[in-house]
Amino acid sequence: MERLDDVTGKTEKKEHLLAETDDMWVALRHKHFAAATIEITRTLDEFRAKNKAAAYKQGGGGDGALDMRNMKNLVSSLPQYR
Repeated sequence: MERLDDVTGKTEKKEHLLAETDDMWVALRHKHFAAATIEITRTLDEFRAKNKAAAYKQGGGGDGALDMRNMKNLVSSLPQYR
């Protein structure tokens, strides 16, 4: 079980099952824990580099202190607004 916080501040519990349909599970299931950890870290870093909202949240910007310029940049980086 994992607890997730959404943008409204509500927390919900979700259950995640590892299955053959999960590409990351299929790629990592037979690797040593240390090797899998390195690959997961690399994948997350690539995701953050491509996703401005994730990079902003990682940088501590998730505290609600957005200025108008940062908000415009975040919204314009969303695929549905390109």
